[in-house]
Amino acid sequence: MSSISLILALWQADVLSSEVVTSWADHEISETETPSFELIQLSLHGPQVCLEQTAENFAVIPTELSYLDLFSIHAEEALDSLQQSTKFLEWVCHHCIGEDVRFPEVAFSYHLDNLYRDCDNVSEAVKLLEEELPNLLEDCRSRVMKLISDLPNFVRKEVQSRQ
Repeated sequence: MSSISLILALWQADVLSSEVVTSWADHEISETETPSFELIQLSLHGPQVCLEQTAENFAVIPTELSYLDLFSIHAEEALDSLQQSTKFLEWVCHHCIGEDVRFPEVAFSYHLDNLYRDCDNVSEAVKLLEEELPNLLEDCRSRVMKLISDLPNFVRKEVQSRQ
């Protein structure tokens, strides 16, 4: 997985701001003897403009993060407020379908989906989220740390600040 692809994927997942992505590109340019065209473009124009370009003009494709990666990235902020809980529930319900229920996060997601969508019981889904999600957070944090381990410290701190 290339760093630029991962950085763009984290930006698409609303984990990194455009400013952090641009700062990362500037940092990489300063550390590289001959930076790539895409890295320079990212530094000059930011992720939004670059990803709107055709493949001929910007050849980097963001890494496709797995359901477990995205669940792990967003899990902790789900406990910040009712609004964040609801946003997380909607995301979980929309994205868990077809995922492997052998993973605890996925089995939990299906249970939330049942309460939230099938039973239309938002309060019980939020209650379950608040009671059970903390039990999954240690594994979520480990997964995120593994995902971002090769990124510069200031980017890791930005991702961790969301956790």
